[in-house]
Amino acid sequence: LPLEGITVVSIEQAVFSVALGFVVRSSDPSLVLIFLMVLAIGIGQAMYAPAYSALIPSLVSRENLAAAISLNSAQ
Repeated sequence: LPLEGITVVSIEQAVFSVALGFVVRSSDPSLVLIFLMVLAIGIGQAMYAPAYSALIPSLVSRENLAAAISLNSAQ
């Protein structure tokens, strides 16, 4: 994914996360709707994580690359 794609996926995850909060707090939450929102968030994460990991070398200098990868893995 290009940088714009990462931004779109991040926004998608944020929107579905907020919507999931509203659905869960409702008086009668729909399990199907909860499942679909969690699925959408998971699909977004499956696209975001590898793209973000591939972006790290362009953000950090070569001598700091190992430390940046370690820090990213620790989160």
